[in-house]
Amino acid sequence: MSERPKPPRPSSIPPASVRPPARSTRKGRLAGRRIALGVTGSIAAYKAAILARLLVKDGAEVQVVLTHAAREFIGAATFAGITGNPVLDDMFDENLGGEVHVDLAQDSDLVVVMPTTADALARFAQGRAGDVLSACLLCATSPVLLVPAMHPRMWSHPATKRNVATLTGDGRVLFVGPESGEVASGESGVGRMAEPETVHAAILAQLSHDGLAGKHLVITAGPTVEDLDPVRFISNRSTGKMGFALAERAAQRGAHVTLISGPVELPTPYGVHRVDVRSAVAMRGAVWQAVGPDLKHADGLIMCAAVGDYRPAESHSSKLKRGEGGLGLELVQNPDIISEV
Repeated sequence: MSERPKPPRPSSIPPASVRPPARSTRKGRLAGRRIALGVTGSIAAYKAAILARLLVKDGAEVQVVLTHAAREFIGAATFAGITGNPVLDDMFDENLGGEVHVDLAQDSDLVVVMPTTADALARFAQGRAGDVLSACLLCATSPVLLVPAMHPRMWSHPATKRNVATLTGDGRVLFVGPESGEVASGESGVGRMAEPETVHAAILAQLSHDGLAGKHLVITAGPTVEDLDPVRFISNRSTGKMGFALAERAAQRGAHVTLISGPVELPTPYGVHRVDVRSAVAMRGAVWQAVGPDLKHADGLIMCAAVGDYRPAESHSSKLKRGEGGLGLELVQNPDIISEV
């Protein structure tokens, strides 16, 4: 009795003649953009599904490429359901038409590999083409974003450093992360993969330039703090959220952003140069250094910081002791930064 033919693998993409159009009709900041999302074998692979969802919501057409190792951590059906496109995971699938790695590289505006393991990093640096993802990177002329995820000792190994230097030297490979934090083993250090939101911001910075490319914007944010002594100070309740949001959006639109911030507990937006200050006088100095005389070094200045109007006339180096009488507090005016500029 002859063996029944096996049906096509559900993860295969259809032949080139019946594939979805390379440019989608979705709306969003990434509308019309096609992104190849490579996923390699790491415990962090599930976060690539979160990134895929963010990209689709922003209007991108996402084609996911899984390595064989990645399939041990996450299934093709997950990505197919999120993106609306079948997953590509086998270069030798008989149902594929043409040179699929060439077609994918040519159609993509950006190639993202998240997570990028130490093994994948080594293969990319050596120019190997043993699977669809590696071959796609060799054919790609678009920018490539690699998002490393590995144990801190693997990231700090000389071989990994050489591979990073090789890829960076190619001129079109950019790295997002890794970050410092706890990894799967429970140990901490540099090697933790950047969060999907951070990678999403990096992709927007690469693909959604629409008017601010090449511009230098200086943005201030947060409160200022005027010290009376090492434990007492005068400040305000500014959170800095508006300035940070503006800085993030400006960077996504292609601007070079210098964010001068008072003390706040907010993460630095991707691609933003942050300068931390404490007092109004310190903020004034940072603004002048960033914009230069007559705004020669900046194309725009956005003052969102809540700069204190007054500061103590004297700041004491040691804590003032409580006495029997009251405490007289003399205040002097702070500089009016915006009027000076």
